[in-house]
Amino acid sequence: MSNKVKQGQYLFPARDATDDDKVTLVPVSEEFYRETYRKVNRKRKRLQRNGECRCYGKMRWRCDGGCERCCYYIEKQPTLSLDAPVTDDENISLMDTIADDAPLPEDVIAD
Repeated sequence: MSNKVKQGQYLFPARDATDDDKVTLVPVSEEFYRETYRKVNRKRKRLQRNGECRCYGKMRWRCDGGCERCCYYIEKQPTLSLDAPVTDDENISLMDTIADDAPLPEDVIAD
């Protein structure tokens, strides 16, 4: 059996409404294909650079730009700031709770 696709035929992945892993390729016009895939590829590359997309080359045909429904999408965890409060009722930040072995400036000056 041959898996050859006709030259000049443009296919776009359509994700199933109930099963996110099921994708069918639907023939579309060249204009729609180029316009849509330009946006999809831009989004996919941006997410890959940020570490949120792990879609590799063999499975790129499944990419339709709906990253939140894709099995290759990794939700990025928010970055924890050292200025973030540890608890709601105290004025203590995360930086205040980190142990530091360096001598205090007062001790250095006193010596």
